Amino acid sequence: MTTILHAAAYSWKPVARALKDAGAAVACLASVALVFGLLDSKVDASGAMPDRTRSSTSRLGDPATPPPALPEMLFKAVTPEQAIKVNASIPLVPGPVEAARSFKLKTGSQDYARALECLTSAIYYESAHEGSDGQRGVAQVILNRARHPAFPASVCGVVYQGFTRSTGCQFTFTCDGSLQRAPSQALWAEARKIAAEALTGEVLPAVGTATHYHADYVVPYWAWSLAKSAQIGRHIFYRWPDGAGRKAAFRQRYSGEAVDPLQLRTAALASRRTWPAPVGPAREVAVTLIDDPQLDLLSVVHLLADTSLRPPGSDAVRSQLRHVSNHPAVHSYRAILASEGTSGFPFSTGFLRSLASVRPSAGRAGPSGASRLAVLKRDLVNFAASGSYVSLRSGKLLREQRKTMQRDLASLLNDLQRYSGIDLQDVRLTAVPVMGTVVPLRASCLPLPKGVAVPNSRSQAWLVQSAASYVSQRSTGRAGWEDGALDCVTDLDRQLVAAMVSRIADQAMGPAEAKRQLAREVAQGHRLVPQLADRLRDFEKDRYQFTNIGDYRDQLTSKLPPNGAPVHGSTRIAVITG
Repeated sequence: MTTILHAAAYSWKPVARALKDAGAAVACLASVALVFGLLDSKVDASGAMPDRTRSSTSRLGDPATPPPALPEMLFKAVTPEQAIKVNASIPLVPGPVEAARSFKLKTGSQDYARALECLTSAIYYESAHEGSDGQRGVAQVILNRARHPAFPASVCGVVYQGFTRSTGCQFTFTCDGSLQRAPSQALWAEARKIAAEALTGEVLPAVGTATHYHADYVVPYWAWSLAKSAQIGRHIFYRWPDGAGRKAAFRQRYSGEAVDPLQLRTAALASRRTWPAPVGPAREVAVTLIDDPQLDLLSVVHLLADTSLRPPGSDAVRSQLRHVSNHPAVHSYRAILASEGTSGFPFSTGFLRSLASVRPSAGRAGPSGASRLAVLKRDLVNFAASGSYVSLRSGKLLREQRKTMQRDLASLLNDLQRYSGIDLQDVRLTAVPVMGTVVPLRASCLPLPKGVAVPNSRSQAWLVQSAASYVSQRSTGRAGWEDGALDCVTDLDRQLVAAMVSRIADQAMGPAEAKRQLAREVAQGHRLVPQLADRLRDFEKDRYQFTNIGDYRDQLTSKLPPNGAPVHGSTRIAVITG
């Protein structure tokens, strides 16, 4: 079953350390398998049904027909775009969908607690980004299976069925290492809520008696042998054809949850040579964006002076300031841009220091740079006092833009924390909502409290500043503070973040969205992003060998091809370890 993963990871230990107690891991795996019957439960190594299931055939809609064998998880070699077309060509079965019977467990019981944990894991790792109905559909399939004699008779048994087999893993998150990745607290809580509702009787009628599903960007070989019954989001649902898929066939008696889900998780990871990291959602990173009146003022004047800039919301800002678009401050600033160039403005630390050091001029600008700055400072004071600017600063527009920036940056940093394995502290940055830009506090590369010892502080600073620079460049086409006085990150840093974002998109929304993101990056001149994304695939595959992405630095950056060099900046990673 194809999973849609929320890209996440943390604290993977090298194999030498991870499997130092290999005997215990094997013992755990064997004991769980024996107790639970997962190594061959209901299906033998070839995929055929063992003889003992024939005793259950009287429960099927057609007693003369034994339960069908489970198909192996093999997929046709097609592109995501081709898969979507192929899947769309398979018609839905005609007629109404027969709703499944409700599944109810006594809350507070051990069976309920264990089933809740297993069902939450499946909902989260399979459909965290599929919306509430998509997640309920996954839960419904699992509970339908637990009632059908072709599957294990417990929730955890269904979820972990076949986790030791390369083609028999029924839910891919149990056999591809996903369980090692720390889930998002918010998304985990939502998955747990939906799991609790499903275990106390809630039914999703649209899914009916479906026992299979897959994402629309893959085509399993069994797609034509089952009855396609519904599509919700990216997941397509199927039921057994004929009597085996009718409501009357779902009469298997629930067996209870015989094994602790933590043991199952440990056994699943050990079977893939991965020693489990601590269980539990990663701590969410809190982002605080603060105001800087000087940068806000300069950014507004810069936006009016440089009409080529089109950050989000710029049209609304220019419209609100149309009465001061020809203010002397705009002309003074434009004259400085013409003489100095726009690189790094208005966030160049050299420019900010120079502006702060001059006194406002009462006369006209002279030929010297200091004279032009003095006149600009006088004009800026007058501009700041204008009614249009005061209204903009106190109004709703910038406030809403700042909230959006804070939400988007927090979401990006949490995704990057889980993907990279670099644990982040809470972050404080300066927001410049007019530009859609975030910049370091007072020209500091480290967005961390001074004098406080923080583990991996330089790695954290690198990741935060690279992400902030990536966000700024995505909004304005410029890095935001690109000057020699504040060389926090390089262009390669931003491209690496873009590559990580594309891998996160691939796992969360599918390859088609990832390809669109890569195409946008290449169109902007970031030609290294696709190559870095390819190297990150190897990082994901061998993830258990690395504590975090810093351990993979050499493989990521070695022998970058000359024809893939970025358009801007250098090809070094500024800070990635520490």
